[in-house]
Amino acid sequence: MGFPEMFALLTVLSTIAGIEASPLKGKGWRRQLLEGEISLMTKNNTDADMVFLPLGRQIKLGTVVFTLSDVAKSQNGKRSTRRLLKELREEMKETGGKVNKLQRDSPSSYEAEVSLQSRTNKVVSSGQCTPDNVGDIKIDETEEALDICTGQEWRGLFPPPSRDPNRPGRSCLDILFRGDSRGDGMYWINPKNRADNRNAFRAYCDMTTAGGGWTLVAKVTDDYSWVCPEKQGQSCAESVIDPMQANLFHEIHERDTVPLTDGIGQDTGVHLKNNIIRDMFLLGRQSVRFSFVAETSDWTISDDAYAAFDVNKPNDMFKDGLWGAYSTTSLDYTWNVIRQDRQDKKFSGDMICWGNKAGESYRYYDEGLHMGSPAKGGKPCHLATNENEIMMKSLYATVNSNGQASWNPAQFGFLGAKLMQVPNDRIAIWVR
Repeated sequence: MGFPEMFALLTVLSTIAGIEASPLKGKGWRRQLLEGEISLMTKNNTDADMVFLPLGRQIKLGTVVFTLSDVAKSQNGKRSTRRLLKELREEMKETGGKVNKLQRDSPSSYEAEVSLQSRTNKVVSSGQCTPDNVGDIKIDETEEALDICTGQEWRGLFPPPSRDPNRPGRSCLDILFRGDSRGDGMYWINPKNRADNRNAFRAYCDMTTAGGGWTLVAKVTDDYSWVCPEKQGQSCAESVIDPMQANLFHEIHERDTVPLTDGIGQDTGVHLKNNIIRDMFLLGRQSVRFSFVAETSDWTISDDAYAAFDVNKPNDMFKDGLWGAYSTTSLDYTWNVIRQDRQDKKFSGDMICWGNKAGESYRYYDEGLHMGSPAKGGKPCHLATNENEIMMKSLYATVNSNGQASWNPAQFGFLGAKLMQVPNDRIAIWVR
């Protein structure tokens, strides 16, 4: 659960016999984090798992599930479900809620689903914490954290990520393994693991998805097109230039560095001009994740694709040469992800096209991770002659059986393109 998506606790009135019918505040509850859920423990160690619904920057009360154990027994040692349900309903009158269902988990344990009266608590940027505003949420922008009013004090609902540049991890996964994770957010990492820490930098870590430990290495939010010389750097649409001779990539500019969210962690950018990604791979990172974001309103992930590295083959990215997140056929798009400096390197032949059943080794180069589809029908995928290669391009040309290429207008504009196999508005690339 990341900070931008964080849901939080509101005032909770206990409703079950044996628990005080008063707000749980101060030391009356403690929080537990398990797989992104907020779990409250009352002072009687009764679970109260909270399910919350997002309302922008507001918090709406959802459903509270109480686990009833060791309930008061009648003279014959048991309490009837009907009687227990009646007592629950009577106590619910104080909260304005209702009992949805009551089921028996074991001879001595019941589970009741209780809906409290829905209300929305305000989110504030400052203010005093008093018994009158128990459950109010304060956004601590300095610490990149959320605080909740317990009725006595503001208490951190989620601790902020480590900000200590003097103790960086080698990667987000390293931070996770050594027990320093504080949830999703910004961390200091140093892939080179040198004592002087001059190589440390801040990176956004996803510590929850698929086990956590993912380092954000690239984000794309714009559309790209091939650059044709006679069109002064504009799209090659309707160009007379042979697609085989067109420059595939545009120059780096400001729009290539974009924030991950509109909220916390805005300084998270794409590291385009350094060896960070190469260093991450050399450390033995074993997988890469691609988050496809279909909605423009937020970073809600529509689907993730994963691939595994073979650590015994440092120049091979995937073990089996296969990657097809959305379809096993008709993949005809090509990506060049993460900027590559070719000043020190000499390449021969075509740029490797990657994707579903590519039939070639998947490779990464210094400061560059390339992947995409090898395009059925022999569609071209070429290395640009410009040293300023940049992430994310769409494949716009097709090649016939005679090896002649022509522009394909149906594929212009990868991001947001309606005719593409995988239309997307934004894409995030993670490694671990």
